[in-house]
Amino acid sequence: MIVELFGAPGSGKTTLCNKIEDDVGIKNILEIYRKKTLYKAYMHVFWKTFFFRGDIKDKYNKIQKILDENEDTTMLVKFMLFTYFIEKKYQKKKLIIDEGCIHFLVALYAEYNIDFKRLEEIKNILCISNVKVLGINTKKKYIINNVKKRSRNKTRIDKLDGDEFSKLIDRYIEGVNYFGNYYPTYGAKEAEIEIKKILIEED
Repeated sequence: MIVELFGAPGSGKTTLCNKIEDDVGIKNILEIYRKKTLYKAYMHVFWKTFFFRGDIKDKYNKIQKILDENEDTTMLVKFMLFTYFIEKKYQKKKLIIDEGCIHFLVALYAEYNIDFKRLEEIKNILCISNVKVLGINTKKKYIINNVKKRSRNKTRIDKLDGDEFSKLIDRYIEGVNYFGNYYPTYGAKEAEIEIKKILIEED
């Protein structure tokens, strides 16, 4: 059973995964890939090696048609399909993914104004069995404080001015709430309890 999370930047997804790993030893599989010496190089190898295998190319082409081949969205689509590949590869193991396929759909809404109708079409293309999806639904003030104090590499989001950043977080929250109609959402503490229950107690 894989548990994948979705939520706004700074909502606590990676921190939560790290805590669960420390407590019960269940790994965040994407974090393992990120810690490889050349994560971006690995992504390049992934696309070069696996793009023409299986159903990755087919799904990529279908998604690009839905997005009108908007080049701005390409990187998020690639991360989403990489996540899909990882979920499919490891679906018989107990693992956590801090940014799953649904997270990247939320990001497409928040950062590129992709409407929910098209996002639902993409969601249906990426459906994988044996994956449990949970949202981290935290308040805007909590998210903003977390983004400001995090020490990891700065991203585009960290460089936005106050008004732009605030509007982007609002859109992330809207996206999380929308997909909360399909998948349960929790605060960070409640999510920790639920994830442990899924990964430890359930077969």
